[in-house]
Amino acid sequence: MDMTNILILTVGTRVKIVEYFKALPHVKVVCTDASLNAPALYFGDVHYQMPRFTDPTYLDRVLEICEAEDIDGILPIIDTTAFMLSQNQQRFSQKNIKIITSPPEAVALSYDKRKLARFCHDNQLPTIPTFESLSDFKCAREAGQIDFPVFVKPAIGSGSVDNYKVSDMTELEAVLVDKTNMIIQAFVDGPEFGIDAYCDLETGELVDLFVKEKLLMRGGETDKARSVDQEPILSILRDLVRRANLRGPIDVEFFYDHGQWLISEINTRFGGGYPFAQACGKNYPQLIVNNLNGERNQVQNFEYPLNMILMKYPEVVVSSMDSNVLLQSKVG
Repeated sequence: MDMTNILILTVGTRVKIVEYFKALPHVKVVCTDASLNAPALYFGDVHYQMPRFTDPTYLDRVLEICEAEDIDGILPIIDTTAFMLSQNQQRFSQKNIKIITSPPEAVALSYDKRKLARFCHDNQLPTIPTFESLSDFKCAREAGQIDFPVFVKPAIGSGSVDNYKVSDMTELEAVLVDKTNMIIQAFVDGPEFGIDAYCDLETGELVDLFVKEKLLMRGGETDKARSVDQEPILSILRDLVRRANLRGPIDVEFFYDHGQWLISEINTRFGGGYPFAQACGKNYPQLIVNNLNGERNQVQNFEYPLNMILMKYPEVVVSSMDSNVLLQSKVG
């Protein structure tokens, strides 16, 4: 059987994702990062140091690696590279290389939270009330549509950077005075849930999913979670997948507030909490490889064990500065 060659960009600390692909038969994993101190680099079969994605030569370098390693599919791990690749898919499709993410219009919903809010409003999908300017918020508040507290965050960004809970107008104006491209959202105090799902790259059909209630967050990623039933949220997710034309691995964030499921964010890539899904029996890397080999994935049964408590823990990777070779990996 021929090898399936996967290029994972900006692997950073996502060691588990690399290991899941490495565990599959007849798969070669090529990893890249701008830093040679990215631990996940050393868990693939081959690794390359890359310029940062802002470098004008970045895409050319990606193509060079694709040609050198006979790459079948490219997996972006972070939003910025997913957005860049989606905007340049034709350069890769001409060489029969698949970008493992959604079409550009769908990736834009992940990249820019303003576009997601508009999309949900236009398609009557439940979401958190969102305002793109202070003046819009003031008008809505005067009309009795929203009040404090509110949540302020960048329209484009990740990792919970520059996120603020704001309690009054004075504080809100102070937060916004020296910042641009911020959004104002209703503050939701209900439990937060994350859905790791896979949509077939060929058909766009929702093939599999895993739902977790977030128990503890750290740096914008889920640190502890509990597996929960998918049934209450399934119809909304199916509607979202169909209307947004989502493809590949996705991570959708929901809040449950006063009996209503509210879409919070979409990530058109593996979420940081995906290892929880794999630990409960899911295998989206295999679904990706199936698609790269021209197979359409059949819809799975959506089953997984419930009420499993899922916890992350740190590990230590040691490599040689002289050879950039992995020497050991151990629990820290």
